[in-house]
Order: sequence, then C-alpha cells, then structure tokens
Amino acid sequence: MRAFHMRMCPGAVRFAFVCLLTLACTGAAFAQAQSNASDLQGFVRDAAGGLVLNATITVRNKATNLTRDAQTNDEGFYQITNLPPGEYEVTAEAANFSRANIPSVVLTVGQRADLDIPLAAGQVSETVTVSGATTDIVETSRTAGGVQASQAARLSTRAL
Repeated sequence: MRAFHMRMCPGAVRFAFVCLLTLACTGAAFAQAQSNASDLQGFVRDAAGGLVLNATITVRNKATNLTRDAQTNDEGFYQITNLPPGEYEVTAEAANFSRANIPSVVLTVGQRADLDIPLAAGQVSETVTVSGATTDIVETSRTAGGVQASQAARLSTRAL
C-alpha cells in the first residue's frame, strides 16, 4: 500500500502545479483584459481649498463624443472608471460656482489618474477655463501584466 502511495504522489504534485499555473495565467488574462481602460478621479475644491459637495463632473471624449458623468460625494471626491483611452474635455459645475472647463486631458491605457478641479465662486452660467499646472494629471497607477507565452512555456517545462 505504501508503494502505491509513493507512486501517486509525484503525479498529484504535477497535477496541482499545472492547476496553479492555469489559475495564475487565467488571473493574468483577466487583469490584462481590464487594463484597456482608464480611470479618472479627484477632488473638487473651492478657491479657499474647501471641498465642493454634489458637484457634477462631465468627461467628453473629443474623438468619439462619449460622455460620462459623476457626482462628488460627501467628501468632494469623484471617480469615473472604465474610460477608453483618448483625449477628454472635463467640466465641473456646482450651485453657486462658475463652471470649470479643462479642454484637454489625455488618458492612456490602464491609467488611473488623479485630477483635482478648482471651482471659483460665481454663477453656473459663467465658465472658467482651467489650464496650466493646476490641471496636471497625477498617474496613481498603471495596470500592466500578463504572462508572455515564453514565460509560460518555461514554467510548464520546469514543472515536468
């Protein structure tokens, strides 16, 4: 009985390794599939640096006219996920503030970018174009990954 157990053990180890390798490759494939979009997030603040609640943020892809909206939460934070890479126009508006317009924000594949938006006191019918250093995007992360075929082949030959 002991001899039978010893013969089965190497096969079980190989099988377990192949299962783990398959699971790892599948996870990497799903991660790669999610990395073809960009995320934009940040805070909306007034001139004194205070947070602006319930502001509406609109992003419009200049090439495709895709438009997405988000509202700031109770902490003045907004997040718009799964945006196709490209050049966007970003606007922000809230009651008792002038509309802010950022004419060009470029998002790349897999990028998670922070963009804080300043609003000036005034009427929504007024538009303030924001440019320069205040519109710098801070790239907080970039999704990269996946197992290349050559890496997978090396791993699978080591298992055997």
